Amino acid sequence: MEDHRATTSVDRCSIDARPHVRWNGRRPALGRVHDRFSNRPVIPERTSRTEREPVDGDPRKRASHASVLCSRTLTVMLKKLKDTLEENFVSSSSKPFGRRIWKLYPESGHPSCAVIFLDGELYLEKVKTVQVLRQLHAEKNIPSTMAVFVSSNSPAARHSDYTCDADYATFLAQDVVPWILNSHGEIGCERMIIVGLSLSGLAAAYAALTHQSQFHSAICQSPSFWWNDECLYSSLPPATDSRTAFWVSVGNQETERGVSHPPSGMLQKKSQIEACQHGCNALRDAKYNVNYRVFQGGHDPERWREDLVLALPWVAKSS
Repeated sequence: MEDHRATTSVDRCSIDARPHVRWNGRRPALGRVHDRFSNRPVIPERTSRTEREPVDGDPRKRASHASVLCSRTLTVMLKKLKDTLEENFVSSSSKPFGRRIWKLYPESGHPSCAVIFLDGELYLEKVKTVQVLRQLHAEKNIPSTMAVFVSSNSPAARHSDYTCDADYATFLAQDVVPWILNSHGEIGCERMIIVGLSLSGLAAAYAALTHQSQFHSAICQSPSFWWNDECLYSSLPPATDSRTAFWVSVGNQETERGVSHPPSGMLQKKSQIEACQHGCNALRDAKYNVNYRVFQGGHDPERWREDLVLALPWVAKSS
């Protein structure tokens, strides 16, 4: 096996090392694909041609059961929050075309902390993060916080960007973070938090590990640490003096394994909870500051919303 041990700026889980998945135009067998937000088998529904996503005819880029990109409910919600959310686009030197981003300012005062949410559409629509942030700030459980929601772009992009992709981590550290600091230099990297769920929870951990000077802490909700035989923590970089903090949470019902995830057919060999336990042990052994929480439930946005109420104050106090 290739030796991935190097400095924290080097990609330790190279995306090029993962097996190539060729699209064969067939739907996965029923019972093998599961809904990641209800833990139930997904039964594909027939859709008309007009309901399909017109992306160059590539079936890999059609909206899957797990996708909430540009859904009607998200569009309606964004219209309601048009006076609250500021939409931007951050170009990238490492990722094609960059990514769409929504910025949420605190209701009062200047922000002293920034939280970057990957899977921005999911956090806005399903987790209802705006309400969580408003509640925590009103109760003075977190400092004045600016939230930045980064679009996942497409289901296919999730399986590329969020699987320990060095280019995507570089985009976050060298494009998104400077974009924030250019207008809010008072925040500083020591008050920069990155958050993700499921596959983007893996991406949040990877970015925090490989760019420790840009991210002080990471919230990883039901992170897919099982990816690529748990390579994320096969050779962890040493913790720096700042000791990046990790909040890792997972549901006690996240026990499935041997599941194929669309659109790429990514195979999950180990359960979410088993891989999270292994990951937390490895992070602690490497001297990182880790809080591990097992909640009641499964791969569910409602559970992540409840967990976020606890996670954000913890990482804010650890900074």
